[in-house]
Amino acid sequence: MAVEDEGTLSQAEQLHRGLFGRIGVNQAQRVLAVLLEAPFFYKSDDPDLFGVLLRNRSAFADFFHVCFDWDLHVEPRMARVVRRSGVNSALSSRERHLFSLSGRDEQVLFILLLEFQEMEADRQNVDWSQHDMLRFVLQDFVNHVFTRYHEAMKMDGRLESRILTAAKDLFRKLDEYRMLRRVEGTRGLVIFT
Repeated sequence: MAVEDEGTLSQAEQLHRGLFGRIGVNQAQRVLAVLLEAPFFYKSDDPDLFGVLLRNRSAFADFFHVCFDWDLHVEPRMARVVRRSGVNSALSSRERHLFSLSGRDEQVLFILLLEFQEMEADRQNVDWSQHDMLRFVLQDFVNHVFTRYHEAMKMDGRLESRILTAAKDLFRKLDEYRMLRRVEGTRGLVIFT
């Protein structure tokens, strides 16, 4: 294969080779494809490919910043690309594919879920630096929510119904963004990732 002259390479090819020459084009393309095909790239999706991203996060961050003015956020178990602003003015905020909690009930439930997650991690002796997932029974979370609401205010049937509806909506969103998933063949067992 002949070596290409730098003058014949497009600006995009030069940038790509400059940023990803060390990793290789195929590996870089695989990481970019995974980052762009879903809102979140979890370590559990492909641990080896996630390792490539972790080791070369600055090259990928530079790529997204230079080419798109986007931010790359990488954490030990998850990565995502965040657009600083929308470009297509024809899209309303509802039409953009963003994770967001709608309303106070969902926001409170999400905070209670994080609190429950920490309590369950302590109870199950789960070390987040060693484990990527926490298993729990959905009913245990619902019981936790009702207990916390009872501590804060008097509960009645309407409030319980509203909480259950909001919890259903919240868990549908968390499932859509793969932040949790149900364990097949079980009733109510959930994995929070």
